[in-house]
Amino acid sequence: MRVAAAPLDLLTGDVPSNLAQARSAVEEAAAAGAELLALPEMWPTSFVPNAGPDELASSQRAVEDLAQHAAAAGVAVVGSAFGPVDASERPSNRLHLLDGGAIHALHDKEHLFSPTAEHLVFRGGVEAPSMHPIADGRVSGLICYDLRFPTVAAGAVASGAELLVVVAQWPVARSAHWEVLLRGRAVEGQCWVLGCNRGGVAEVGRRRMRLEFPGEATLVSPHGEVTTRSRDELLVGEVDWELARELRRLVPLAEDADRRRARGL
Repeated sequence: MRVAAAPLDLLTGDVPSNLAQARSAVEEAAAAGAELLALPEMWPTSFVPNAGPDELASSQRAVEDLAQHAAAAGVAVVGSAFGPVDASERPSNRLHLLDGGAIHALHDKEHLFSPTAEHLVFRGGVEAPSMHPIADGRVSGLICYDLRFPTVAAGAVASGAELLVVVAQWPVARSAHWEVLLRGRAVEGQCWVLGCNRGGVAEVGRRRMRLEFPGEATLVSPHGEVTTRSRDELLVGEVDWELARELRRLVPLAEDADRRRARGL
């Protein structure tokens, strides 16, 4: 399956501009023959300092608009945006898959990045990422900081995922960590990993931390090899589902882990 990722330079709070960028990325991905496109974390709004009902509503409208636009282009889209508000009046940071006009919730970000005060704005997710079939494979994903926590990716793989899409706003200062972790999760999960990390410079969150982002997209094979990389432009790469399946047959990590648990270890 051909996949794409658009490491956009998002504009904080500017939903019309970010939506226009996302729609253009869908069209470019479709022209390249991609069936799935990844967008960065919080693509409709980025991290607005004090999000209220208006920001949440405009974000939701952007997601709904892009779902229809992507369906018309024949491209599925994975990204994140504001999710539902709970009793604490805090929304989640929700990973969504837009497929055929439908909006599927894959995961609510579990680990909130305290240096930028995410924990003061969002509520953390409590459930493992879910899996969704697409083309001939199965896709799931995670959001930015969750990449550092192996149990989140393990939950996605346990659901049957063969491709993990990681959407992020991961700063240049820790770019080396980003690639190592993408490759590590691919090896651990014996799966493909597609990372989409925004570009540009922004003051992030309530603490207005000024961060520079690399605008990088990366596709990693189940062997931990970077097969495709792009900087500040659309990544287009190929996912071979059989490669992951064959590796899982040759080195049956899941079965061996089950045997160990069965011994009570």
